[in-house]
Amino acid sequence: MHSARRGSDLRSSGGGLPEVAKLIALLMPLGLLAPSAQALEGEPFGFYVGGGLTYDNNLLRLPSNISPAQTGVGDRPRGTWIGNAYVRATTDLTPGRQRIRGYVQGNAFRYDEYSYLNWEGVDFGAAWLWQVGDRWNGNLSYDQLKFLSGFADLRAFVQNLRTAKIGRADAEYWLHPNWRLIGGYTRTVLENSQAVIAETDLTEDAFGLGFKYITTERNYVVFGARYTDGDYPNRSQPSVIGDTSYKQYDAGVDVSWALGGNTDVLGRLAYTERKFPNLSQRDFAGPTGNIRVDWRWTVRTGVSAIVRREIGGIEDVTANYILTSAVRVAPYWMVTERIRLEGYYGYQIRDYRGEPGVALGLGPQREDKYNFLGLNATWTPTRNWQVGLGLVYSNRNSNVPDNDFDDVTALATLRFGF
Repeated sequence: MHSARRGSDLRSSGGGLPEVAKLIALLMPLGLLAPSAQALEGEPFGFYVGGGLTYDNNLLRLPSNISPAQTGVGDRPRGTWIGNAYVRATTDLTPGRQRIRGYVQGNAFRYDEYSYLNWEGVDFGAAWLWQVGDRWNGNLSYDQLKFLSGFADLRAFVQNLRTAKIGRADAEYWLHPNWRLIGGYTRTVLENSQAVIAETDLTEDAFGLGFKYITTERNYVVFGARYTDGDYPNRSQPSVIGDTSYKQYDAGVDVSWALGGNTDVLGRLAYTERKFPNLSQRDFAGPTGNIRVDWRWTVRTGVSAIVRREIGGIEDVTANYILTSAVRVAPYWMVTERIRLEGYYGYQIRDYRGEPGVALGLGPQREDKYNFLGLNATWTPTRNWQVGLGLVYSNRNSNVPDNDFDDVTALATLRFGF
């Protein structure tokens, strides 16, 4: 039954959700978001407290020739200490053939030299994994998350808190032991706290339909299509910043397959079209997707590799959307049953499509190239305690003047759960 509940990107997710997922993926290794409570996964009730201490030597992601004072934030150092703490409560219940999961988490962040960025927030969510008879099953879920805008695309001259509200509903019907009809709906709302950035608020409604061919819990292929209606509610008319809405069409396959006993492949390949009602010169059409391969070399060692090409809801005042092509390789070593080491290297090319400067002949289309190099260590001395250490180097090379940067971030985290 668990296999029937595994999600499909083509089935129910919208184009704006990748922004949330990518931002969370970026913040998690930096210790800026609380780690998930995997150690006690499946317990009926759980309670967790934890936090972290981070030092970031270039918080605003500035080039070496520009100081924080020149950006208008005052005479502050480039680097700062960041402290975060959280309290999290979870539930995971299985009444009959149903499964009900929920969580609520309070977060607090403090920036030593940039106190105007201090913030608190509450994340919460719930999911009902339902089963009706022997042929119908599906998911109903809602999540609401709050986070600080990333500094690479929006340098932190002001504090901008983003709120993501994501509701999902999907269902599967067993046509045959190996074939299932699937469908789903996702509504995504992204909101900004700063009025000057409110034009990037986004609402998406995504509808998907397809067929799933499944052999085992780990092996399936989904053939499907998705229609997404995106709207920028705070844009009354198109401008050089962007259009008022868009429609997106995706058709492709999702795959999850175990190759032998030591390799898993998980991914999505699709053809995507995004169309704008007024600014057709910014339309996009082309292949998108992501492929992840997990290879276990031995019982304690292995490597994960991800390749992706996608457009999402990430946006700033110079681009209508960004096409991101990226690769990430992460080898790991379980030194003991309680100590895990992981290194990773990531490379991204972010192509800012539809820039107003290009249309007006004022300059080249913006293109940024990123490198990420990191090392993480996790120690779980008991089932309840977890300690983490991490070091991340990142840099950006851009064809836009004064847009390059180098950054080093070090962090330590601690978690207790019962």
